[in-house]
Amino acid sequence: TATIAGWIADGASKYVRAIIKKASDVTIDDVANADGYALGSGVYNGNPEPDMIEFSESVLNAGKNPNHLDMSNRFVGAFCTSAGYTTGAQPVLNALARIFMTFGASYIGGGNWKSGQGVCGMVVDTKTGKGWDWDPGMKDLQKQATDYGTRLGALTSFYDDAYNNAMKNPPSKPGKKITCKNKTGVGMGVWLAAGLILILVIFILTK
Repeated sequence: TATIAGWIADGASKYVRAIIKKASDVTIDDVANADGYALGSGVYNGNPEPDMIEFSESVLNAGKNPNHLDMSNRFVGAFCTSAGYTTGAQPVLNALARIFMTFGASYIGGGNWKSGQGVCGMVVDTKTGKGWDWDPGMKDLQKQATDYGTRLGALTSFYDDAYNNAMKNPPSKPGKKITCKNKTGVGMGVWLAAGLILILVIFILTK
């Protein structure tokens, strides 16, 4: 899953600064200071990996914190890896999206029918050193993931201020003007899962 995270970060970096973190290392401040997210996990018995569930319950506190985050002006994307689509890939993508949709984030899929609900990489066991490889049918996976990151990064780069402007809210960053350019000084973070370790990607506005 970390490989897909890197590809998504590469695509997002065309518009934002991409940060990749393990879910176990993410703090509530990381989440609060980000302007977009991509959550990733391996499929673990048909569910997201335990670290992701622990993150939603302990760091996000499942919405029980009176100061819980308002993500109504943020985007979230999802991706996963699985040994077989019917082992739970789609439910895991849905579950990852729901974690942040619970706090008001808007879910963004890919730009075509192959990644309409996120990106999922199928893997097969091998006798190589790493013990796995991409399924032969995953020839377009890197492009799908990179394009997905580009889409998330581009939308994140201007959505925050455009949303606040439309809702007549004060700007999230004082003095920041609404722009839509290839380079906006926006940062992005991503959470992903590798093996039993989850990683998070976060987008952060720096101006």
